[in-house]
Amino acid sequence: MGSRGESLLQNEWIMILIALLLCVGGLLLANSYRNNAPLWESFYAAELARQINLAEPGTELVFDVTPALSVAGEARKDPQSLFYFDNEKNLVVVSLREGGGHSFSFFTTAEVVNGGVALPSNILRLRIP
Repeated sequence: MGSRGESLLQNEWIMILIALLLCVGGLLLANSYRNNAPLWESFYAAELARQINLAEPGTELVFDVTPALSVAGEARKDPQSLFYFDNEKNLVVVSLREGGGHSFSFFTTAEVVNGGVALPSNILRLRIP
């Protein structure tokens, strides 16, 4: 009878440990969505790709990225590393948090030149030569 009781107690501890690990994992996931970083990453990646697709050669695109900078500021990310343009793969990559980011494809064959984020005006300038 003693071994059966110990086995039940051991099973309960295992279940408690699993429940605790799931709770911690859920809290970590919720924390990553706390400042809506994934939402803003998706928004900026899609909008930048859309504007790049619509741009004519010789166009300069200007974007106000104030919300992105405030979200990235909470994660202490460098403003110049938030927006990346891969011209070989035709991708816009927006990363406002550590270990995360969102990419979106653009279809134009023109090269995108990233002028960087101008501070304190919070303006992102792109050139389509």
